[in-house]
Amino acid sequence: MNSTMNHRTRIARLLSIAGIALSIHTSNAAPLPASAEIYNTDQGIAVVKIEEAAEVSIASEGLNVKFPTTSKYPAVNFKSSDGTWDMSAYDGIEAVISNTGAHRLWLSMRIDNAGNWQNKPWSSDNLGIAPGETKTFTVRFGTQYGKPGFALDASKIINVKLLASSPKAGSELQLKSIKAVKSDNSQAKAPATPAPASSSADGVSIYTNAQGVDGVKLEDNAEISAASDGLTVDFPVSSKYPAVNFKSSTGTWDMSVYDAVEAVITNTGTHRLWLSMRIDNAGNWQNKPWSTDNLGIEPGETKTFTVRFGTQYGKPGFAFDASKIINVKLLASSPKAGSQLKLKSIKPIKLDESQAKATASTQAPASNGGKKVTDSVFFDPATSDINAIDIEKKGTVLSKVDHEGSPAVNIQFATDTSYPGLNFIDTGDTLDLSAFSGVQAKLHNAGTKKLRLTLRVDNKGHWKDEPWNTTTISIRPGETKDLRVTFGMKNSNAPGYPLDPTSIIQIKLFANDKQSTPTQLHLLSLTGVAKSAAGASSSTNFNAPPIDGAFYKIDANSDLLQLGQNNTSVSIDESTGTAALKVEFDSSTQFPNVTFPTPDGGWNMETFGGIQVDVTNPTDRKVTNITMRVDNPSTSENPKPWNNEKISLEPGETKTLSLVFGGTASEPKYPLDSTMITGIQVFQAYPKEDSTLLLKNLRAYGSPKATPLPSWASTIADRDIPVTPPEWLGTRPPVEGDWVLTFDENFDEGSSPNPDIWNFKLSHDTVHTHEARNTAENVYIEDGAMVIKAEVRSGHHHDDPKLPIKEYSSGAVTTYDKWAQCYGYIEARMKLPTARGLWPAFWTMPDRGEASGLGKWVRRSTENKHGKGMEIDILEHLTEWGPGRNNIATHWDGYGDNHKSWGFSHMYFGPTPDGWHTFGLLWEPGKLTWFIDGYVKGVWENERVIDVPSYLILNLQMGRWATKDVDRASLPDYFKIDYVRAWQLEERMQ
Repeated sequence: MNSTMNHRTRIARLLSIAGIALSIHTSNAAPLPASAEIYNTDQGIAVVKIEEAAEVSIASEGLNVKFPTTSKYPAVNFKSSDGTWDMSAYDGIEAVISNTGAHRLWLSMRIDNAGNWQNKPWSSDNLGIAPGETKTFTVRFGTQYGKPGFALDASKIINVKLLASSPKAGSELQLKSIKAVKSDNSQAKAPATPAPASSSADGVSIYTNAQGVDGVKLEDNAEISAASDGLTVDFPVSSKYPAVNFKSSTGTWDMSVYDAVEAVITNTGTHRLWLSMRIDNAGNWQNKPWSTDNLGIEPGETKTFTVRFGTQYGKPGFAFDASKIINVKLLASSPKAGSQLKLKSIKPIKLDESQAKATASTQAPASNGGKKVTDSVFFDPATSDINAIDIEKKGTVLSKVDHEGSPAVNIQFATDTSYPGLNFIDTGDTLDLSAFSGVQAKLHNAGTKKLRLTLRVDNKGHWKDEPWNTTTISIRPGETKDLRVTFGMKNSNAPGYPLDPTSIIQIKLFANDKQSTPTQLHLLSLTGVAKSAAGASSSTNFNAPPIDGAFYKIDANSDLLQLGQNNTSVSIDESTGTAALKVEFDSSTQFPNVTFPTPDGGWNMETFGGIQVDVTNPTDRKVTNITMRVDNPSTSENPKPWNNEKISLEPGETKTLSLVFGGTASEPKYPLDSTMITGIQVFQAYPKEDSTLLLKNLRAYGSPKATPLPSWASTIADRDIPVTPPEWLGTRPPVEGDWVLTFDENFDEGSSPNPDIWNFKLSHDTVHTHEARNTAENVYIEDGAMVIKAEVRSGHHHDDPKLPIKEYSSGAVTTYDKWAQCYGYIEARMKLPTARGLWPAFWTMPDRGEASGLGKWVRRSTENKHGKGMEIDILEHLTEWGPGRNNIATHWDGYGDNHKSWGFSHMYFGPTPDGWHTFGLLWEPGKLTWFIDGYVKGVWENERVIDVPSYLILNLQMGRWATKDVDRASLPDYFKIDYVRAWQLEERMQ
């Protein structure tokens, strides 16, 4: 991992080539005794190594082990007296164990080779064992949890560990024997899990009662017990999503001859359960590679729960491969105390024709408690009882009024209270609204102030899970607007909570802000939104815009109801002599936007080169971050497939905002498919105050781009092509020149990076919502690499009691005020973390130096003052992307209204033999070139390239750009840096 080892490797290779024999000393491992025993009670307890306060004693029948409740993973370890066992004559290790305690135990057995623990150099498996049970626990060499794992060397076993996971008070076991075993052929082929499930296409068994609890994997403290009539599952109240998992003994089930999975379940607890069943393919969790549905079940009820392959919540979902099913999961959502079920059976099934036409979520809507609603009018001011509306906040007053000759309900929201609102469904009632695609309220603001209003439609569930769909709008005095919620969507234009329309427990209308004076809001109607006829899918998309490209005409007759208004207000404005779409952006949210209609299947714009719109700023102040975004459908390779382009406008200025599909040759972007345009919007990012724009001439324009992508551009396919880094990598820059090594940090010595070179905090104390705190404790040296650890551990940012406390801990290092360089080549070799929610980065910032006489913030400024400043991002990786993708970027002219940037977030790279990658930057006047593993991956030429010295930053962050859905169970995780080096041309050092 370090340069010394690299040189030794090269010397060994040269000697080998030269025909010089190398003498390699290996220690002899101790053979096992003829009995193959790893431990017997005659050895006493002195040879048993204890972890986390476990206690051991000798009994006539074996070794007694007591587990303390204060420990998370108490364990006993067995080691050879000579340091290593040679078990090459055996296939695995077998332990006979009795649970002599009062609670069920969840045990793990681990067989270790030497090596870095982070590489998991062991074989292991889990076992559940109930009080009074005696079981044989077998772990096969080369397996981890029943699947092929680390290639264990059975001739070099250094330790056998037996541990308990979070034991309760009174937990203990008796280890009757533990020995190496040699299996017959049939046993050797089977992993440690004794589940009898088949992986063939026919005769698949997911779980049978004869299995007991073996082979069932638990999550979030669920507990199970087996009986002849089914598997009983107890759900703890302290857990959010406790679950049971069923996996094939061979790793994958082939269910291609079936259509669905069916479970028969009885609620044997005291509370209603909200269950989910999920059937998984392998893949990135963000792509949701599964089929799934929800089911509500009352105490005492027995229901058949069916999830059809290829559906998610009763709708077409992920393109599921039934021949490659890796797991079936049954989970409960936020169960209450006393929640329990009995799983009577679970199996794959074939559906008859009528069943195949039905979606999983509509199996039995009536039994789910929803009252079927077919009348599209939910509340009519002319005929409905105003007293049936539930007022949430005291002080809200409802009255019948006349609105333009028709009845309406006037709503005066309570003043000086947060979120005053109304409920339209009686508490305890459930409605089945599956005949509709959503809910819509028609509203008129008869008052004198702008209102922000939200319509929310709820399923039952814990409020922290946000089991609802919402849409928020702004409505100005005198305006009439439709406020619409589309089931399964947030703001009717982005995926939201997968709402079950058969089980709607509430429709809620509320004001987002405290009201200082009574409002005059007229409710004109509350209705169901009719479902649109599904468009036929085809390999060819014929939804082409007219020849002039005007896919949405802006004129006096424009249908404004076709537009998505998300914290915006739209109207037609003719003050300039021709019709313009007037869009008023609400500054109370980060991305107020207006979305334009797309047909089923999207627009086919293959005969055009992009989309543009003329934008005018009619106000007396500058408007920034005006952005157009154009989307493709989400894919498994890329969940965020869009292009965007932004401009700023001075007062009274008009510009054409033009977006080129896929970007240009000099500035490539995501390779947008112009035959499948499914989203078009204009938004303002982070408005500081309300703003207004006029839009005209929205159209597809230009010819399809003929300019090929630059030679360095990579494709998604590149992430699967293995890469062998060149031999010279790490010894010199990738281009010719008289290079001098100016910075060389190998992290070979000590337990912490050198404080004379590295700072252990960023040069500012700002920490944003959802970000991790930085602490020097999480930066250290291990095995010749600097390690930055991300973990669930709260504390003060920068270990300063004056700074905020954050839930997660991570780290950062910089060379600010200690090392900086202008131009040259910079490189670091690193291994990236994989746990979802992390954001490792390697980047530079300006440091004009103490000798400049400038203050700290001006020294670091990216503005074109005292030289051209700039942030350069060499590596920015989001773990949610999966391996093999990098973002590069430059940022300049500050981070406010004048901020400018260039970047490319679809830089793909393939795997290396050891999983380490080298990221480099060649910095020249007017030109930046990015390298990965010695190969050019990005080039940007611009006269604005930074020309002042920069310092280095390496950090592992969370939140903000990264997903908020952190995989806590996979933490801690680590960002490892083998070395950081920099070179400079000799001529520039004069």
